[in-house]
Amino acid sequence: ITSFLRPVAAAQVYGVEQQLRSTLQMIASRKRQIVSQAHLAKHKRPRDPGGGLWSLLTNKLSLAMLATPDDQKAIEAGELGALETLSKELFLELSDLVHLRTRALRASTLRGKCRNVLGWAFTVMCVYRILISS
Repeated sequence: ITSFLRPVAAAQVYGVEQQLRSTLQMIASRKRQIVSQAHLAKHKRPRDPGGGLWSLLTNKLSLAMLATPDDQKAIEAGELGALETLSKELFLELSDLVHLRTRALRASTLRGKCRNVLGWAFTVMCVYRILISS
């Protein structure tokens, strides 16, 4: 019965596809960024402790103001998890939209219109049989 179908425009499907593509690109870039930061941290050479009192003081102060690497990793992992959840939801929404659009396009064909008429006829027949039996 086509009266219960939600109309879906091609622009809606395209918009969700673009959002999903953008989210997947963002996830890939974040993962690349995390891997490159891990690689740099692994191969980072220790700095020369020389440079005087001012260098030591600014170094300690900047480290105290910044998040620790473990905190930063936890924040990045949380953001990455949220982006992956968003991509899953967008994929499910895209799948639903494509399915609804396909059903609406099929319903507009001659075969779809015949099935719609048959659906209404069977609905009327079922209601009639319920009323007769009681």
